[in-house]
Amino acid sequence: MSAPTAGDLTTLDVAAAAAFLHREARLLDERRLDEWLGLFAPDALYWLPINADAEPGTHRDTSLIFDGDVRRRERVYRLLSTPLPSQNPPSRTLHAVSNVEVEPAADGVVRVYSNQLVVEVRTGDHTQRGLGTQNIFAGHCTHDLVRHEGEWRIRMKKLVLLTRDAAVPNLTFML
Repeated sequence: MSAPTAGDLTTLDVAAAAAFLHREARLLDERRLDEWLGLFAPDALYWLPINADAEPGTHRDTSLIFDGDVRRRERVYRLLSTPLPSQNPPSRTLHAVSNVEVEPAADGVVRVYSNQLVVEVRTGDHTQRGLGTQNIFAGHCTHDLVRHEGEWRIRMKKLVLLTRDAAVPNLTFML
């Protein structure tokens, strides 16, 4: 997001929050993952818990993904720079964001709720199992946003998949 034009720097309206989420979705769909990393604050968490009521920092719950800064950067590096059989050919994704709501939280954090639908497909030929199949990942997403160096940044992205307690297919792409 660009620098604020007016108003309190600790507030964010629904339209601006939706624009932020839409930009994140576009960066993911276009595999501009280095730019996507730039949306995160240095201390941010990217998290897909199994338990919908889990709280970060409790370490009592199993997660599909629980990435701090180093782990998130490693994941992006592997996706962009190393040959991964599970991403050859790379996934094509479509991230759809809806039902955006904003509420202030404590200590300058703005909490943004949304529903997210991610469609993922990998093309290929008949010799590659599972290719051409569309996988759909639907979930409730919470973004905690903070101001960092004059920009809104993600402090936490928590995506609770509707199918979180079922078998989950290949997640070697970004949700």
